[in-house]
Amino acid sequence: MTGLNALHGAACNEGAPGIHGQAFVMRNLFILMFMLAATVFVGIFVIVVVTTPTLYDKGMSVLPIAAGLGMALAVPVAWFVARAISRATQTGR
Repeated sequence: MTGLNALHGAACNEGAPGIHGQAFVMRNLFILMFMLAATVFVGIFVIVVVTTPTLYDKGMSVLPIAAGLGMALAVPVAWFVARAISRATQTGR
């Protein structure tokens, strides 16, 4: 085992049962999907605020609300997408 392989084995705990269990995979998928969904939803809401003249006039107070709504909407979307991906890619199915 080379030095690099030894470090990889130690970092990943190869051979340890359950180290990369379902909760670990689900959490990582959720974080990735949240980053993607939050970017999309915040972008959509900010574009709506910037392109609507009545909202644009109040931009300094409306933009943070739009960004917050986009992030709040991204949480359940990311959860459902991550759960669907996790279920679809489970071994043994």
